[in-house]
Amino acid sequence: MPPACSADFGPNSASLTGFGLGIVNSTTLGVASTLGNVTNINNTATHFLVLKIDFDTSGANDTVSLWIDPPANAAAPGVGATVTTNTFDVGIISAFGLILPGLQSIIDEIASVTATAM
Repeated sequence: MPPACSADFGPNSASLTGFGLGIVNSTTLGVASTLGNVTNINNTATHFLVLKIDFDTSGANDTVSLWIDPPANAAAPGVGATVTTNTFDVGIISAFGLILPGLQSIIDEIASVTATAM
């Protein structure tokens, strides 16, 4: 199976968790390989995460961006992404999952939007 995109790097301490982009083998679900920077966020607060994938239909690498706590109620995040990578071909997405080892997390909402350029 191809690698899957990941957005969590587990607890760094009792109060901080490192979030970033990475890849993990979708069969064995081992440790993620980091793509770009990791940002520490507070474990005791609520966070708003936005993940965007711009697929390159020519077969080249795709652009994956992660925003941590962008302005809410905006049509698109009005600020630069926390981390962006374009060194990875996402391929076909056949499933979606969250791996949150050691965290007591509540997932409030997951939305998927497909936009096609005209």
